[in-house]
Amino acid sequence: MKTLLTTLVFLTLWNVNAQTLNNEQFIVEYLGQTHFSELQNSNPSYLKFLDVRCSDGFKILDFVDEKMSDFSVINEIRVITDGDKSQKQMVTAQQLVDDYADGSFNFIKYQLQYDRSEITYYVLGSTGKVIMIYPTEYINKIQAEK
Repeated sequence: MKTLLTTLVFLTLWNVNAQTLNNEQFIVEYLGQTHFSELQNSNPSYLKFLDVRCSDGFKILDFVDEKMSDFSVINEIRVITDGDKSQKQMVTAQQLVDDYADGSFNFIKYQLQYDRSEITYYVLGSTGKVIMIYPTEYINKIQAEK
């Protein structure tokens, strides 16, 4: 029983640490290593905001309800491809869904519009998926609780 409990605690801590590490990698991809390093000293709260935005800022849902047909449909999304944000490319909604499925989806690199106080929804092309983006106020609330 002790061994099982120890194993469960270890796996939980490892998973939390792995998620944080993954988010840090996503933030570095978004900002670039130099800017990331500068912000560690000058504005760590912004890095925490980005961390929360990566992990809790969105959900990918199945398109299951006729009410969802009122949401904006996006077929292509602009994505930042370098840390200084000068290089961008268009990717398909299917590529977003594929990146999400394989764990490489870096939400903060996708230039999706979202609201300060209301949840934003987009139908992801013909993938059968919807992305729900939480508002900035929600992200700030989650950040304050951590």
